Amino acid sequence: MSVKTKVENYLNYITGSSGGWPTNTNIGIVGMMDYLVETGSNDIYFVEPNTNIGLDGSILEQNTLFNSISDYANEQSCNTCYVYGVSEGDRQNPTTYQQTLISSSFARHNMTTNFEYNNNTSHTYFSQRGQNQYTGSFHLFIQTPWYSDDNLKSIVSGSFNKTTFRSLLSSSPESGSLIPLFDSSSPTTNTNNPDFIVKNPSVDGGFINNYKMYDWNGSNSRVTNAIASASSAGHLTETFIVMSGSNGHIDTGRFVFLTTPTKQIELKDYVVSLISYKSDGNDGYTIKSYGRTTASGSLIDMFDGSTKQVQDVEVGDIVKSYWPDNMSLSDIDYMDYSITNLTGSFSGSIVVGLSQDERSEYYLLNGTKRLSKMNSITTDSDYFVKSEGTWTWKKTRDISVGDYLLQGDGTELEVTSLTEEAATTTFYSLDVEDIDTYFQSDILVHNIPKR
Repeated sequence: MSVKTKVENYLNYITGSSGGWPTNTNIGIVGMMDYLVETGSNDIYFVEPNTNIGLDGSILEQNTLFNSISDYANEQSCNTCYVYGVSEGDRQNPTTYQQTLISSSFARHNMTTNFEYNNNTSHTYFSQRGQNQYTGSFHLFIQTPWYSDDNLKSIVSGSFNKTTFRSLLSSSPESGSLIPLFDSSSPTTNTNNPDFIVKNPSVDGGFINNYKMYDWNGSNSRVTNAIASASSAGHLTETFIVMSGSNGHIDTGRFVFLTTPTKQIELKDYVVSLISYKSDGNDGYTIKSYGRTTASGSLIDMFDGSTKQVQDVEVGDIVKSYWPDNMSLSDIDYMDYSITNLTGSFSGSIVVGLSQDERSEYYLLNGTKRLSKMNSITTDSDYFVKSEGTWTWKKTRDISVGDYLLQGDGTELEVTSLTEEAATTTFYSLDVEDIDTYFQSDILVHNIPKR
């Protein structure tokens, strides 16, 4: 059975078991199911559903996605679309630029589009639902309707609580896709991979902020205490599923969908590299996220004093690196590094791998330097930043005006502006060894993890 069929079966079950959709109302909720295809068996396991998802990708990919949604609204004879989003700090979903894409997509069908970003029942949906005179309205929830006072909250409840999701999935026709809980009395163990994951079921943040991975060792108090603590806190202890083709890294399938009262619509199905992991030598694992650092055309400082555009860099090239004193050379452990009185050394590192993908938006630093802009916590990039006198590795979204970046000549570059820009741009990242850093656009960044 395909991922699409299994997801559709699950969605059909929860939309019915929750009490159903409001009558006389055209509605759609954008969501995503994270899944794993187990190596060897090729069995499909559902990790978790998500709502309020970041709709990343090229402009073409996003246009295709929004066109599928507007085509459905047109099939329902709608003439007006209301889009419900969320604005939290400097993160807006959908973004200002995406508003243009969405409006243009619905305009193909002569439909007007309105955007509302309030997290409460003042949304137009709540004043129009169930009324015959508003059947020409299409209500599109990109935000999670967690604040809903009707069945919408029940429909999406599994997306913000993993225990609820497990209960729903276990009672659904796709219960076979439920990841088994780890049984320490009869453990199933893996070779060169974790045996189990501990998750807080009600906290977002994924692997970096929420998940802990371990090997089973009944004589290691750290492991047994982790299981006991998880049990007492109501946390989940799940068996680690080794994704087909993965070893030392986690590639997760993502099935993006629009769930509606009439049918389930596939919007996108792809695989994303989330994290790399390695044993910490004490039956646990350290974790590092993947990211993209460097826009096409940006210059990379080479060890011989020359520069290369990032798209021209090849495996075997030697780039200029900087090693801050006492920073771990692990692809993972560096994340906790900080220093106030910066000292270190310049060196050369060999390029051992490259990766790339397209993004529709980016940050423009000081009017000239393009930095990655990604919605997902686990796929952002790491830049070396001094903030309030302390140097640390920061995600792009955490950089602020008044911070400083380290340049290739050892001087500091003050951040005077950081603006959001929209244009389809290919972003690259390099994997370099032994010093895991390089200079892009003359600012220090950390490499991607090994694959």
